[in-house]
Amino acid sequence: MDGYYSGIGTNLKFKLNLKDKFHAIQTFYAGADYIYTLQRRRNKFDGELRDLTLSRLVIQKDRNGHPTGKAKQREAPMILVGFGHSQVLQYFTHGPDHTPYFWVATRGAQTNLANQDLTHWPTQLARVRYVSGSTLDYANATRLISLKYANHLGKSIGSLLRVEGALSSDQSKLLIVTINTDKPRKASFIEYDNERLNQALDKVAGTSKPYLPCDSAAVRDASIGNGLKPGFISKRVYSLSYYGSIQGVALDDNDDIYFLGSHADNNAIMLSKVNWGDHSSAHQVVDNPHWKSGKTEGEGIQLSGENVLIGIASYHRWTVVNQIYSFPKSAFKA
Repeated sequence: MDGYYSGIGTNLKFKLNLKDKFHAIQTFYAGADYIYTLQRRRNKFDGELRDLTLSRLVIQKDRNGHPTGKAKQREAPMILVGFGHSQVLQYFTHGPDHTPYFWVATRGAQTNLANQDLTHWPTQLARVRYVSGSTLDYANATRLISLKYANHLGKSIGSLLRVEGALSSDQSKLLIVTINTDKPRKASFIEYDNERLNQALDKVAGTSKPYLPCDSAAVRDASIGNGLKPGFISKRVYSLSYYGSIQGVALDDNDDIYFLGSHADNNAIMLSKVNWGDHSSAHQVVDNPHWKSGKTEGEGIQLSGENVLIGIASYHRWTVVNQIYSFPKSAFKA
């Protein structure tokens, strides 16, 4: 940073022109025509940073239909109430009409009371359909609950600190990572058949109880089948990422897991890659000469072909510049 090119170079992919200039994106999804982002938002009743805005930006293109590197928000966002500090925004389609949905971590709670920032970490996983200008309370969302049972052992992993998740690039498998409050932090990794899981959720969607516990037969059955890896437990999950930080998780079609880590002082960003079931990772510093030490944070990760997309928030006094950079998968040494 600050002109010192300490790692593998990244290329600027998109400049994001969001209506909210004051909050960093927490994560993003970049498609062919649109980019979606999550930003934290203060709850209108208690002022706590426990709500989210889900925004859609139009990717600007030249006369030949090629992206110009800019994306602009042109419509009102969707407000997600009580979802907490979610870093999960995973796009997929489902049903005969290929209805678009997102997996979004939800039900924010102050799970880490020993930490003075009292972040509202999400402890459930919701299926959300984006509707501009609408508001969705987490209690009304179609969702998975009791994620402490989302593991191959079928028993509780203990009190939850937070939940992360990622879809494989082909959208067929959903990875759920549940991190508990033990010291050091322990986490379970488990894959679900995304279509079977959504078929089960269809049966409760729109009812007075629009949720399924992860220890229910319907959810457990979705974790068994061809192509799904057996789950595993990491006794020190933050050692798989770097800087004691997990700013985003991704899953490729070979079941390799990617983590984005960002230094607490915002002066370094690291990508980590772990093979399924392993207890060590390959780490790679990523850098750009335009990133400023102390003012640059990694926010979200997405696999896109042969590249990894990284959300970058740059802090400038009272405002935040949000951008997306690209980094080659091939740069990993292992």
